[in-house]
Amino acid sequence: MVNSSTFRWDKAGEKYTFETMLEVLKARMEKSKTDKEYTYYAILLTQLVNGARVGEAVNGFFEFVKTGKRELRIRVEKQRKEKYRLFIIPPIINYERVVWLEKEKPRKIIPRVKMFIKKKLDLNSHSLRYLFISYMARRGVSAQEIAKITGHENLNHILHYTRKIEAEDRFKEIVGEVFDVKRVG
Repeated sequence: MVNSSTFRWDKAGEKYTFETMLEVLKARMEKSKTDKEYTYYAILLTQLVNGARVGEAVNGFFEFVKTGKRELRIRVEKQRKEKYRLFIIPPIINYERVVWLEKEKPRKIIPRVKMFIKKKLDLNSHSLRYLFISYMARRGVSAQEIAKITGHENLNHILHYTRKIEAEDRFKEIVGEVFDVKRVG
């Protein structure tokens, strides 16, 4: 059950870790019967591994379809200045299955991907961004590096979130230690 202090995007963190979400998306992508379904799962998987906003993931995919390049510089959304960041299309993405996008427009695909993840996984697409941030924080990546990777301009949000993760992890560790001590004694 989600309490009132839990952010909307924490719903994914209640059900999945970065690793489990990665496996779910890979499996569903592989089992997709249509290129459209495959592409939507591929976009979500790419959003997850880049810690991107859904619009950035869609725009990155359109650039991939146009150029065939898997390492791209994409424009960071929600920035006052025009900034770009590294965006990587995972090697498991089959170009032939996503090329149909060249006939579409990103502004039409973005809401479709948002509806797709809601329908298929009952999640907000932004949840994937926070699974990535959680994963990076737990791997010891600094808030500054996470902000650079994800395109956050302001460190406050990253610091708030990563400190929450660190505090919760430390709390779980302490409780575990307490019970390990009690079992021994």
